[in-house]
Amino acid sequence: VLASAREAHATLVSASSEVTGQIRSLSTDIERTLYAAGNATAEAVLGGARAAQSTLVSASQESSEKVKALSAEVERTLTEAGSSTASAIIAGAREAHATLVTVSSETANQVTTLTADVERRLSAAGSSTIE
Repeated sequence: VLASAREAHATLVSASSEVTGQIRSLSTDIERTLYAAGNATAEAVLGGARAAQSTLVSASQESSEKVKALSAEVERTLTEAGSSTASAIIAGAREAHATLVTVSSETANQVTTLTADVERRLSAAGSSTIE
């Protein structure tokens, strides 16, 4: 019986050692697989982040160039509008000045004519009164 127990014990120790070796081997394989998967995932995430950064930088540069172009166009348009407005104001002022000069001259002529007419009538009235 003792021999059987020793044999069973030896068999169990041997089986236990073999199972322990297999567990260690599987653990090492699992560790290697998880490490590789972690590295692959990290590289994929890093690659995606770099691609996203590149895309964002490119989009930012394009947007910046479009904003610069639009700003230049708005500036040109406003400059042209300002010049046109200034020209229109100056033309209107000149026309108003010419009209005022004409009206002023006509009014002065009418006042002169009326003054002469009043003077003649007063002279005629004075002469009639004296007679």
